[in-house]
Amino acid sequence: MPDLDPADDTMRSRPWQTGVYDGQSITSSGLWAFVKSGSGDWDFDGVLYNDGQGGTGKKYLWFDNHTGYDFVSTDSGPHGIYSVEAGTTCGYVAAFGQICIEHTIGSDTYRSWYSHMSNIPSTLQANSGLGHSVYRWYYLGNMSNVGASAVHLHFVTRKLVGSEWWVVDPYGHKPGWPSNTNDDPSNPYLWD
Repeated sequence: MPDLDPADDTMRSRPWQTGVYDGQSITSSGLWAFVKSGSGDWDFDGVLYNDGQGGTGKKYLWFDNHTGYDFVSTDSGPHGIYSVEAGTTCGYVAAFGQICIEHTIGSDTYRSWYSHMSNIPSTLQANSGLGHSVYRWYYLGNMSNVGASAVHLHFVTRKLVGSEWWVVDPYGHKPGWPSNTNDDPSNPYLWD
């Protein structure tokens, strides 16, 4: 997942390269083009990526402010959604079928957001759901299209940095996978 770093407006890919906005955009799609700092192609370990410039070009990294992962399925389901880690519920938005869970991992605090779900248990909804303890793989609901045009799960992870919640890539750091790139300890690999 490309990550726009709010600290300095640079773009990062999983292998911790940075890039800067080059002035190009596709306004009809809301996309902005970033080029790799120092020029050259972006390196996406294990990810098939085409920047729209033909072939398997990787000059441009396009960003649309979609700060999460969308998970879809090719079969009809239903597909249960489960908490990636133990924690405490910290938010519920019925209009988006959305649940937030706060996790403490080491000395860091994270929040994982799950959106567009149906069949959310009543114990997790509204004020009665705030502060509810969940364990890893706790059932949260089913993948659906609540608040969206298509059935999918929108998954976002935020890390508490000072007094702000910064979006992080929870799949970005896993030593030695898929190659021995330099891992960034400030953005750890959190969940399978």
